Amino acid sequence: MTPNFHSEIEEQFYAYLVKRGYPRDSIAFEVRLGDRHRPDFAVTDLSRDQRIAYFEIKAQITPSSQKRIFDQIRDYSAAAKAVGAPCFLVTPAKSPTFEEPFDFYYVDRDDSVQQLAKELFPSYPSLASNSVATKKEQIETDTKETKDHFQMACWILAGIVLILAIADFFCDQKAIELVDATRLTLLGIGVALVVIPFAQKFKILGVEYERYLRESRTKTKSEQDASSNGGQRPS
Repeated sequence: MTPNFHSEIEEQFYAYLVKRGYPRDSIAFEVRLGDRHRPDFAVTDLSRDQRIAYFEIKAQITPSSQKRIFDQIRDYSAAAKAVGAPCFLVTPAKSPTFEEPFDFYYVDRDDSVQQLAKELFPSYPSLASNSVATKKEQIETDTKETKDHFQMACWILAGIVLILAIADFFCDQKAIELVDATRLTLLGIGVALVVIPFAQKFKILGVEYERYLRESRTKTKSEQDASSNGGQRPS
């Protein structure tokens, strides 16, 4: 079903995405992004039901409106990045052609708004593939951080055990019982309470990584099937 657009340029951009090979069902109009943003368009990876791109449409950018519009796209891009998706600002092209009627802008790593070369406008398959790659990168980052924190916790626990062992040795020389069965039990419980959350985190990350591998294999197989059947992917 075609959404009820508020302007002609929104309708034209919807038609542009469809022409570029974006499935109609993947394109949503005026969706929520974070707690307070609502970009004009969002694109969903239908195979995983995950947002993979956002687009904000502006009829024009004037000297008086440029700062407000650029600040808005910076906010949208930051919110989109948090969910692993890019966000683009779309305006009518300064030098339009029949094939390329729009100009595109994005926010770079320096938080500067840059114009995107038309030939770099992403296809639907590339956005979906990039989304999977982003997920893999996030899992690897989370795993590394968890390992680092776990290693630090292990070193701290090892230091505490070493201090207790040394203290117990000197106390034993003076016939003082520092570590009894009850204290050892409490120490063991304390160690378990430290280790269990990390074990649970590693388990969750392992499940996420297995899901990523399945999705990656599925996409690769689909692309191979399309290629063997002589299908043409959109550029």
